[in-house]
Amino acid sequence: MLKKTEELFLASGYSLKLEKLLPSVKKTGETAGYLTERGAKLLDPTGTLQHGIPLCPPEGDASTGIVATNSIRPGTGNISAGTSIFATVVMKYLLPINNPEIDIMSTPDGYPTAVIHCGNCTGDIDAWMHIFQEVLKATGSSVEKSKLFETLMNKAMEADADLGGLMNFNYISGESITGIKPGVPLFLRQPGARFTLANFLQTHLFSALATLRIGMEYFFQEGVKFNRIICHGGFFHSQAGAKAMAAALDSPVYLYKTASLGGPWGMALLAAYSQSEESITLADYLDNKVFKNFELIQVLPDRDTVTSFVSFLEKYRKFLKVEADASRCFNE
Repeated sequence: MLKKTEELFLASGYSLKLEKLLPSVKKTGETAGYLTERGAKLLDPTGTLQHGIPLCPPEGDASTGIVATNSIRPGTGNISAGTSIFATVVMKYLLPINNPEIDIMSTPDGYPTAVIHCGNCTGDIDAWMHIFQEVLKATGSSVEKSKLFETLMNKAMEADADLGGLMNFNYISGESITGIKPGVPLFLRQPGARFTLANFLQTHLFSALATLRIGMEYFFQEGVKFNRIICHGGFFHSQAGAKAMAAALDSPVYLYKTASLGGPWGMALLAAYSQSEESITLADYLDNKVFKNFELIQVLPDRDTVTSFVSFLEKYRKFLKVEADASRCFNE
């Protein structure tokens, strides 16, 4: 990739060596330099931000999620669910994975991970929350967004087993796993459907997890195994999110009380680790210094909800051709 980029530079009349411009690769726990006086002024012209602050090696969303959930040892996994959704499983060694939908990354301390990523999760739900807020405002009422989200999502647990005959696709963007590109949010109901608030909301919760569940099947096919999945992200702001996830995976899922904080907190932990004076591995640091007294909450799959999700997913696969047609019609 470096060579191809430098060839493009050369074709444009530049003889830059990209590798010399890039920062050196650092291991987690190492100091990656210090904020210079010039850098501090660039970030904060007021002078409030002081130079000399130590910097730690940066990580992307996947790795910070690994840290935020303490799912860093081989055999552990985590699911990050917010605007997008992805599952990451840590492997002891790299498996010969051939499925292009599985990305290979690594933990901050170097273990290989298998990742299934889906572009859509809560975006469609967020749009409906905005509509509900507009309705409240039009009637002279108001509810804080987080309270509205929690209240309505918990209402979803009152849904009928068949969701009243409703169907939804939350595809604000396309999804490579289901072959839809570009995406179109699409809500469907048949004549005579039980169009209740609970059925509507549960349909959207299931829709947010359906593509990930399809993608997780690739893990099973490729022999990617995990002994526990810890969840985090805005989707788990209410207990309904965790219950829906347990049903979708037909497996226990786990959460810390910090579940809704997500990656930024994970990056803060990596920063703290880089300043630790003890000679200790990242995994041991998280176990003994951070999560030692944290309660890990287990959410078991409810059998009726599992049955409901399985039925929903079967219909979801059938209606994918409707979503594909809608995508074509909107983008011709």
